[in-house]
Amino acid sequence: MNKHRHKGIENQLPVNELLARAHKGDADSQYWAGVRYLRAEGVAEDAGEAFRLCQAAAVQGHARAQAFVGYCYSRGVAVPLRPRLAVQWYRRSARQGYVSAEYSLGTLYLHGKGVKKNIRLAVRWLDRAAAQGDADAQLLLGRLYHAGDEVVRDDCRAFRYFRAAAEHGKAEAEYMTAEALFHGEGVDPDPLTSFVWLDRAAAKGFEAAVEIRERFDGFVSFDPAREGFGPSPVDNPVPVRLRTVVTMKFLGRLCLHLMARDIHDYIGTHTEDADAGYRDIARLLEAARRSGEPVLPFVA
Repeated sequence: MNKHRHKGIENQLPVNELLARAHKGDADSQYWAGVRYLRAEGVAEDAGEAFRLCQAAAVQGHARAQAFVGYCYSRGVAVPLRPRLAVQWYRRSARQGYVSAEYSLGTLYLHGKGVKKNIRLAVRWLDRAAAQGDADAQLLLGRLYHAGDEVVRDDCRAFRYFRAAAEHGKAEAEYMTAEALFHGEGVDPDPLTSFVWLDRAAAKGFEAAVEIRERFDGFVSFDPAREGFGPSPVDNPVPVRLRTVVTMKFLGRLCLHLMARDIHDYIGTHTEDADAGYRDIARLLEAARRSGEPVLPFVA
C-alpha cells in the first residue's frame, strides 16, 4: 500500500527554500523534497530525483525516508524491484517506530516477499502498527484472527481489532464489527449496536453490508400476540421491518415507536392500507407516550 502518495505535505516551506536546504544535506528537507517530486507538488514529477533525495535522507537515519526507499524497492518505483532491499529499509524504519514501515514490514513477513514467511514476526510488526492506531494493520489483524488460517482463531482479538479499525472509518471493519455484535462472536450479542455499524458500512457502499441492510429493512408481517409479547395497543398483525422484529426479540418487549415508524414508511408505498395504518400508528404512539418509552438512538 502506498501511504506516501496520500500523505499530506507537512513541511510547508516554499519549494525553493526546501530544495536549498535539501541540497545542503538537511535530512528532513531531503525527504519532503522527495515527496514533492514524487507527487509533482510545486515541482515537475521526477521519481528518480524523489528516490535520490529520500535515499540521501535515509542513510542519515530519517525514518520516513527509509520507509520511502523501502516502498520504492518493493514496488519498483524509480529503481528495479528488489524485495530484499525493501525489507532491509522497512526494518530500519520500523525499528525507529515509524508506523507505516511497521505495517509494510508486517505484510512482507506475512506474504513472504523479500524475506522468508514468518507469521510470528508478521503479527509482531502488525501489532506494533495497530497499537499506534494504524487502521490497515488493525483490519488485517482482525482478518487473521477471524479466519484462523495463519494464526489460531481468536474471536475476541478479532473483534477488538475490527472495532478499532471501524472507529477509523474502515467500511469492511464496520461490517465485521456489526457481524460480531449480531452473532455474539468474541463479544456479547448486541443487535442494536450491530445495526449502527451495519448502517455505517452500507452508507460507504460496502456491498455485503448493503445486501444485509436491505434484507433487514424488508417488511414482514408481525403479530405481537403470536410472538408472545402479550397485550398490544394494536389488535391485528402489522407490517414492520425485520430489524424491528430482531430488536424487539433482543429487548424482550414491544418497541412501539419503531413499529409506528415502520407502518408509516410502509403505507407510503402501500396507500391502499393508509386508513388502517394511520389508526394503528395513532394507537402505538399514544401507548408509547403513556408508557414513557424511549426512542431508540439508531432511528432518531
